[in-house]
Amino acid sequence: MQKFSDIFTIARDLIHKKQYHDAESLLVEALESEPQNSLLWGLLAESYLKSGKSEKAEEANNKALAINPSNRFALQRKGDILAGKKKYEEALAVFKYLHDAGEEDPYLYRRIAKVHALQKDNKKAISVIVSAIEKFPLRADLYYQAFLLYRDEGMHDEAMKAISEAVQLEPHNQLYRSAKLSLRAECENVEKLEEAVELAGDSDASMLRILARKLKKEGKNEKAIEIFKKIISIEDSEFSRKELAFAYYHNKDFAKAFYLFMTLSDDAFSEIPFVNSIVASAKMREEKEALLERMTRLAASGNKALWVKVNRIKKELTDAKSDGND
Repeated sequence: MQKFSDIFTIARDLIHKKQYHDAESLLVEALESEPQNSLLWGLLAESYLKSGKSEKAEEANNKALAINPSNRFALQRKGDILAGKKKYEEALAVFKYLHDAGEEDPYLYRRIAKVHALQKDNKKAISVIVSAIEKFPLRADLYYQAFLLYRDEGMHDEAMKAISEAVQLEPHNQLYRSAKLSLRAECENVEKLEEAVELAGDSDASMLRILARKLKKEGKNEKAIEIFKKIISIEDSEFSRKELAFAYYHNKDFAKAFYLFMTLSDDAFSEIPFVNSIVASAKMREEKEALLERMTRLAASGNKALWVKVNRIKKELTDAKSDGND
């Protein structure tokens, strides 16, 4: 058996890489030898939570707290689980307890702000994040969360300032760069964007993405699709394929959307809009059967939210077969 420190480091790295199944297998095996290790139970709970296994996450986290009631990571996770169950005031009480205990953690501020946002109180959420930025001015993730809140409130200038700070701190972070591009697309008109693309040349994927998103937002899906295809020829990433797939979907070109959706990784199936879209784009029997096989595997691996869709597809296939026999 490996040392505890090695197991913890390897499992944490696997979770960071979204290799949840491998992390959980490693931790479950380790806990057979160290069943009273609160940190391992807490890390297992984190993996379960991030892979959509909320019931298992709560059970593992409760074990972590039963062994060590002051395990702050398990307490933070308890708040996350309560928030996920829409028990917002209970979640805030847990986070307030940690804050009052003197914990100065940027993630704690993010958690508190997220709960306020879930309560539809963006102003309070913004106030929390602004306080966090004052304490942790070099945290790009805090500026990104501020950007999301400002954007939802229609405060475009503040949102642009926040996302620009995030990009400056982490210039290679594609999520932040994409968010900034999207905000620019919301603020510019198509003609100006087309001029900018012409000046930048067809090799500038960032400018092309701004234009494609603007065209898509204005309902000019066919033009947007051609530009998204050009982007993929420059950088064939999963992110770019997903954007093209959704463009096909909104243009009602379901066969092409389905094909691209199916090329994406299993992680995409944790996103509700993605799952709804890929299910709706599966029109042919062969497509539904392929999707059913993949979603059944993922649901059995712990993504329980997929079972509703799995059962619905099964019923559609059974009904279609019955109609064909009549």
